[in-house]
Amino acid sequence: MRKGLATLVCLTLVAVVWAWAATAYSTYWVETKTTTLGGSIEVANNTALSGVGAIRFTSFTTANAVPVTVTPDSGYKISTVTVDNVAQTVPATGAYTYNGLQTPDHTVKIVAGFVGANAATSAAKTWQLQLQNGSAGGTISGAGHTLTTYGMKMYNFSDTTAIPVTVTPATGFYVSSLYVNSVLQSSFPTTGGTYTVDPSQTGKVFNVTANYKKQVNVVTTNTSSPLAANGILPVNPKVAYGNDVKLIVAPMAPYNTVTAISVTGSTYTAISMVDSQGNTAAPFKGSVVVTISNVTGPLNISYAAGTDNTGQMGGCTNTCHLSASAAVQAVPAQWGASLHKANAIDCVTCHQTMPGPVLTSANNCETCHGGGDKQGAPTVNFLNGVHWTNQMNTFTNATTANAYLISVEGPNGPDVGQWSMDCTNNCHFKPTTVGKDACLACHNQHRPETGLPADATAPNAIFFAYSTLPSSGTVPGVDANGNPTTESLQFGYWRHDTGCVKCHHQGNGEGNAPNLLDNSDFPAAPHFDATGTGVAFMNAGNTCATCHGHNNSINVDYGQSAHGDVTSSAWAEGGSGTPCVRCHTTQGFINYSTFKVVTPIAATKSVLSCNGCHTSTDMAYSPFGNLTTVNGVTGSLRKIAAYPAVYTQSGSANVSFQFPDVGPSNLCIPCHSGRVSGKNIQGLTSNMANTGFKNSHYKAAAGILYKSVGFEFYTSTSNPMYTDPATNTVYFEHSLIGSTGANADGVTAPGTGSLGPCVGCHLLNGPGHTLKIFTRDTTGAVTAINNTICVGCHAGDPGALDFSTDLTQLNGQINGFQASLGALQALLQSKGIYYNSAVYPYFFKDASYNTTTGTTSDWTLGTNDNAQGKMNMGAAFNLNLLTREPGAYAHNRFYAKRLIFDAIDWLQNGSLTGTIDVTQIQQIPAFDANAAADYLGTTRP
Repeated sequence: MRKGLATLVCLTLVAVVWAWAATAYSTYWVETKTTTLGGSIEVANNTALSGVGAIRFTSFTTANAVPVTVTPDSGYKISTVTVDNVAQTVPATGAYTYNGLQTPDHTVKIVAGFVGANAATSAAKTWQLQLQNGSAGGTISGAGHTLTTYGMKMYNFSDTTAIPVTVTPATGFYVSSLYVNSVLQSSFPTTGGTYTVDPSQTGKVFNVTANYKKQVNVVTTNTSSPLAANGILPVNPKVAYGNDVKLIVAPMAPYNTVTAISVTGSTYTAISMVDSQGNTAAPFKGSVVVTISNVTGPLNISYAAGTDNTGQMGGCTNTCHLSASAAVQAVPAQWGASLHKANAIDCVTCHQTMPGPVLTSANNCETCHGGGDKQGAPTVNFLNGVHWTNQMNTFTNATTANAYLISVEGPNGPDVGQWSMDCTNNCHFKPTTVGKDACLACHNQHRPETGLPADATAPNAIFFAYSTLPSSGTVPGVDANGNPTTESLQFGYWRHDTGCVKCHHQGNGEGNAPNLLDNSDFPAAPHFDATGTGVAFMNAGNTCATCHGHNNSINVDYGQSAHGDVTSSAWAEGGSGTPCVRCHTTQGFINYSTFKVVTPIAATKSVLSCNGCHTSTDMAYSPFGNLTTVNGVTGSLRKIAAYPAVYTQSGSANVSFQFPDVGPSNLCIPCHSGRVSGKNIQGLTSNMANTGFKNSHYKAAAGILYKSVGFEFYTSTSNPMYTDPATNTVYFEHSLIGSTGANADGVTAPGTGSLGPCVGCHLLNGPGHTLKIFTRDTTGAVTAINNTICVGCHAGDPGALDFSTDLTQLNGQINGFQASLGALQALLQSKGIYYNSAVYPYFFKDASYNTTTGTTSDWTLGTNDNAQGKMNMGAAFNLNLLTREPGAYAHNRFYAKRLIFDAIDWLQNGSLTGTIDVTQIQQIPAFDANAAADYLGTTRP
C-alpha cells in the first residue's frame, strides 16, 4: 500500500515538470555593432552603444518582441542598418527602430552605420585610414585608434564620415612635420593639434604621418656682460631636451679668478663645477668646467670675475714693506683688504717707480674716478660739492687748532704739531687741477673705501670714527678763540684724527666747518639727540657717509622735505618695535622694502635718511639700484619690486591689492598705501553698535592714486562706480606719469619720463629732494609750481585745470577739497559723531573729546543695524583718510571727490541717491559751503 502511494506521487511531480517545460522560454543573444562615429544603437532599455567598431552582446529570455533603436547624432544620419546581413530600409533623417526581434533561435547580428547629414546618398564606398608615426616622440590617434610608437596602423571604413586625427608630441618633443598622402602640412602647429581627414574629397587611402624631434633649449651665456660672455664657451649653446651641457668659464684678463657662478632657471636636475685645482665651490682659480645635467628648458649662466694678485705682489710685500716704518709695513694688509685689490688695481697702477711717489699728475685718482664708469664719477661730484666750491684754502686758525688738539688728545696724541700742516696740505688749498692731495685728505690711498691710516680697518672710518670708551663725561678743550673750555662726551670719545671730525670740531674756528657735535651749528638738522627722546640724523645704521658723499648740495633740499623734518610726528613717534619701524625708521624701511622683513631694531628715532632710498649715498653705481640724475648729481635709488599690499584689520578678513610696477616709484608705495582699507570695514564681523573706529593710517597717497584704500559705498562688481568713466579718463592721467603705458581708453602721459608717478612728480623735473611740487605763501595758497611737467599738461586743455596763465583754478581745487571735507565733518557732527584729527582715535560722542569714555563706538546710531553702522563708519573713515592725505585732490581727484560725495549722499539722504546739497548742511563747524558746492556739484562726479 505505502509503496503504491509513493509511486503515484512521483508520477504526479514528473507530469508537473513536463507541463512547466512546455511553456518556458529559451534564452537568445543579440549582437549589436556600430561601424562609424555619428550615432548609437540601443537594445530595449539597455545602455546605448556608440563608437567606431563598438560591439556588445545582450541576452534575453522572453516571448515578447524586443525593440532595437538606431539613433543618429546631431549633424549625422543613418547610412545602413543590417539584421543578420540583411539591409533594412532606413529613414532619410531621424531614428530607426527594428521590431522584428522576437524569440529567435540563434544569435541575431544587428549592425548600424552613420554618415554626415549632408553626405551624398549614393552608395557608401570603402576607404582606408593609415595612422603613422614617422619617428618616436609622440602619439597619433583617430576614430578611437591610437599609435604611440614608431610604425603604422591601417583601418578600413565603409562611409564618408570625416575623421579628426590628433597628433600630440611627448614631453620634451615637438611636431617637426605632418604629411597627408606625402603632402607637407606646413601650417600644422609644432605643439600638436588636429587634422581632419575628409574621405569624400579625395581618394580611398589616406596616410597621415607625423614626425617628431626633441625640443632644443638655449643656455644663454652672460648677455648682460660682453666681457664675461667672452669668457664662457661655447657661447649660447643649444641643448636637446633631457641632455647634459658642459661649459668652460674662463675669466678674461685682467681677471684670474671666478668669484661666483650663477645659473638662473630651474629646468635642470643637477650642476657641478670644478676648476683646475680641484675646487668645487667659489672662489675658483682660473678656468672652471661647469656641467649642467638633464636640461629641460632655457637657462642663463653668468659669472663674476675677480683678481688675486697676491702672488704677483709678493715682490713688494715681501721686501721693502717688511723692513720699513710701521706705516709702510701696514700697506700690504690695507691693500689686501681693499676694493683696489679686488679690481686688479695693484702697486704699478699708481706708482711710477717703487719706491716712488704715490701718484703722478698724469696718473692720479681722477684717472679712474673722473668719468661716468662703474666708479660713479666721484671726482665730478666732488668738484661740484661744497668741499671744493667753498674755497677751503682760506685756513686761518692753525694756532687754535693745534691748541685744541693738544688739550684734547694730550701731548702724545696723534698728529701733535702737525695739525696745521695736515689741514693745509690736505684740504685748504686749491690747485688749478684736481691732484693727489684732494682725495687723500680723506681717503687712505691703499684702502680708500674705509679710512685714514690711523684707523684703516674701521668701516667708513673716513666719515665716522669714535671709540666706545669712555661713554660719557667731559674732556678739556678750547673754544674758537683759543679760550679754555670743556667739551661734553655725550656721544662717545671721538677720535679727532679721523674722519669728518678732523675738521668739524669745536676747536676749528673756520666758518665753513661747523662743529659736528654742536646742534646749534645745525639748527635745521640736529645730528645728535642728547636727551635720547628726540629725533636726530645720526642713529643706528647711519654714518656721516649716509648723507654726505662727494657732493653735499642735495642735503639743502633734503633738509626742507618731510623726510628730513626732525620735528615731524612721523619720526618722533616711530619707536623701535614692529610694525612701526618698517616706515618710521630708516633701518626698518631698508629691512622691509628690501627683504620684506619687519623686526624690531635698536631703540632710535630717526628721519628717513639718504640710505633709506639710496643704495649708494656717495652717488656711486650700485647693481641694486636705478641710476637717476637730480640737480646734475647721479644717484642710485634702491630697487624693489611692485608692492603687493595686504590691508589688515582685526575682526575682518585681509584685503590684498597688487600695485602696478612703476619702476623707482615702487620705493614710495609701501609707506604711502595705507594699512587699513575701506574693504576691511565692509568685512567686519563685529557688532557695529559697540566697536572702535578703524584708522586707515596716514599719508596714503598711493592708496588714493590707485584706488585701493577708500571706503567705497558702491560695491557691485557689475557696476564699478569708482573707475574713471570713459568720458573723463582723458582728464585723469596722474597714474600714468613716468610710464609709457596707457589706460583702458588708450590715454597716455607722454613726456613725463619713465620713473613712475612718485619720482616723476616729486623728485624730477624741478622739485628735487625738497619733494615739494608747490611753493606756498604763509596762508597756504600756491604761488608757484615747481615741476615743469605739470604746466606741460595743464595748459589750454578744457578738461584739465589750466595752469598756463594763473593758479586760480588750482587754488580753487585745493580750497574746494578742504571745504568739502569740512562739509562732511559738519554732517557727521550733526549725527552725533564729532571729529578731532589731533586726538586719537579721532571720533567722539561730543566736543569734550574724552578718550576714555567719550569715543564713538555705536556706529549704528541706535538702530543696531550692522549694515548701516558700516556705512556710517565708512563715511568717517573717508573723512579721516582724506584729511590725512591733503594731496588727494591732485593724486586722484575723481576718486577723492566720489569718496566725499558718496559719504555725504549716504548721511544726508539715508541711501545712495546720486544727488546732494551741501548748502543744506548745518555750519557747525563752519565750512565754505560755496567752495564745497563748486567742488562737488549736486550730482555724482
